[in-house]
Amino acid sequence: MIGSSGILTVDLILSAFFTVTISTLVSGEMFRAIKGAMNKNRLEAELESAAQQNSQVYGLA
Repeated sequence: MIGSSGILTVDLILSAFFTVTISTLVSGEMFRAIKGAMNKNRLEAELESAAQQNSQVYGLA
C-alpha cells in the first residue's frame, strides 16, 4: 500500500493529524465566510440607519 509505513500506530497518528488539519482548514474558511457576511449585513444596516437619520435631520423624508 502506498504511503503505509508498516507500523499501525504511526499510520493512525498521521491519519489523525491530516484529518484534523484538513477539518480545521475547512472550518476556518467557513467561519471567515460567515463572519464576512455578518459584517456586510451590519454595515448595510448602519448605512441605512444613518441615511434615515440624515433624511430626518434635513427634512427630506
